[in-house]
Amino acid sequence: MPSQTGRLFCPATLGPPWSLQEADKEIIRKIKEAGRLVDNGAIMHSYPFCWRSDTPLIYKAVPSWFVRVEEIKPQVGGQAEACCVEGLQG
Repeated sequence: MPSQTGRLFCPATLGPPWSLQEADKEIIRKIKEAGRLVDNGAIMHSYPFCWRSDTPLIYKAVPSWFVRVEEIKPQVGGQAEACCVEGLQG
């Protein structure tokens, strides 16, 4: 499982943290060494890249929650402008 920084860490088998691309190569090498590699190939497909670093984006499922603001907007009235979230002050 990738860490919060996108590094794969498995000290018992791989050693230091690897990028997911580095880990692929090492995992394939270890499977081949064990004589259990059935096939190894590349499949061309498109996936998203980061517009800043031009590196592939790896999606990681994380717990999240959302608030349906439109439903509570009439109840909140003008109070939304009066409150702020720490770290989001303008």
